[in-house]
Amino acid sequence: MALYTFASIAHPDKYGYKFDSSCYDGTSITSRKFRVFETYGDGMIQHSNDRSVSWELLTDYLQSLAAAMLTNEEMAENLAFYLSEIPNPEEIAFAASVVFKESDREWSKRRYFSLKLQKMGTRTKEHDKRFTEVREWHDGSRASMYRLLCGDALSYSEGFHLYQISESVREWADAQKKYIPVGENWPKWLAGDHNAMYSLRAALGTCRAICDAARKVRWAKGVIERYTEDVKPSFNQEVQFTRATTEEIAEVVDAANDSKV
Repeated sequence: MALYTFASIAHPDKYGYKFDSSCYDGTSITSRKFRVFETYGDGMIQHSNDRSVSWELLTDYLQSLAAAMLTNEEMAENLAFYLSEIPNPEEIAFAASVVFKESDREWSKRRYFSLKLQKMGTRTKEHDKRFTEVREWHDGSRASMYRLLCGDALSYSEGFHLYQISESVREWADAQKKYIPVGENWPKWLAGDHNAMYSLRAALGTCRAICDAARKVRWAKGVIERYTEDVKPSFNQEVQFTRATTEEIAEVVDAANDSKV
């Protein structure tokens, strides 16, 4: 379980924020783990029940979360996975390749696909639960890719998770040489406000950058620790060194005594 409390950057005299991995809120708008509470200007003292962070507060929540993670490496490591629940590029590319053909209308020529296996199949896969029939809405557009990648989760997943999938699709599509149309029913987060969307995108990117930096720092620390252990003399080496030094000193002392005689 992970529970972190941190201050709001934009509303320091009004709100406090929490990340609570154990919270289960059926009414959550963005994420049940993203919580906000009233402080009424009393520092970080909670004066109300916490509730799910709204879309209007999500950008401030993420930027405030990023600021908190800057001084808490453990927090950044623990939240890294949740802030990067996204399909990989191979899955997105496969989703883009699933395109309905006129021949798919014929029963004998129907095609099926499996996102998990990233494979296409013929009608022999009709009763294979791993495969799904290619439908007319599979047109290779961004909206089609998004809907395919979400699958059944589209009806029950939280808004923040779906938002991350849509952003992954957008980033992948923008990186392609050939323009990929948006298509129908592309989600309009924040009522399609482009400035608000840019700010939210930047906030999420900031959080991910800090989590990635924390992961790299942890890796670097591990490399340094292993190197330190490798170059540190072992116990046996130290004992042998001590014995050798003692014997050498004794020889020098004996030689000195002999010379006096």
